[in-house]
Amino acid sequence: MHDINKVFRVGISGSYGGMNLGDEAILQAIVRGLRSSLPVEITVFSLNAKDTLNRHDVESVIPVRDLFRSEVVPEVERLDLFILGGGGILYDAEAPTYLREAIIAQEMNIPVMVYAVGAGPLQDLSVQMLVRECLDRCSAVTVRERRTQQLLEQIGVPQIFRSLLTRRCSLSQNPYLMMSCRWKAYTGTTGWWVCRCGNPARPLRTLASTVTMRCWPMPPTIWSTAWMPT
Repeated sequence: MHDINKVFRVGISGSYGGMNLGDEAILQAIVRGLRSSLPVEITVFSLNAKDTLNRHDVESVIPVRDLFRSEVVPEVERLDLFILGGGGILYDAEAPTYLREAIIAQEMNIPVMVYAVGAGPLQDLSVQMLVRECLDRCSAVTVRERRTQQLLEQIGVPQIFRSLLTRRCSLSQNPYLMMSCRWKAYTGTTGWWVCRCGNPARPLRTLASTVTMRCWPMPPTIWSTAWMPT
């Protein structure tokens, strides 16, 4: 029988702590989704532990790139669930690094979910094999776009999508798109426009949304047609 008082220990790993606002929005969306669903103790495997701890509502942060595999094992083995993603992290240069903790979790029979990831390029045959074997052992897999699904099929993962599509693998949107948002405009000489995701007093619904983390000299009339207050 399920213990309603149980606190689930969840680990999340991705390109977090890399000072990319898009990735941080993804992590924030995942954390909020977990906390709204069940009692959790969240550990993030981060590129910059100090930044992640300051920025996000999580219990602990592991400086994953500073640790050897043997040092990461104790942090993984205490988890009830390991989440890898989201974001475009499955590519030749970095996929083995991002998959390390997921593979450790699988070796310990800890459920692994690959969530809303992007993939490519994947041209190295050894990396293709690593990705294929890891995804084949995951409890759940979602990808954020059809291009990624097609690429994974090309490297030999189609049996996952064909036989378990309705139960285990599916396309999903980028997690930050599920957050409530509001926009703020900074009208300097070049015009800064920022969409800020958070816990807004007045949520907005989008007719057509554009999120930019850069400076674009756009007139306010363009943005006024993109957002409609509820």
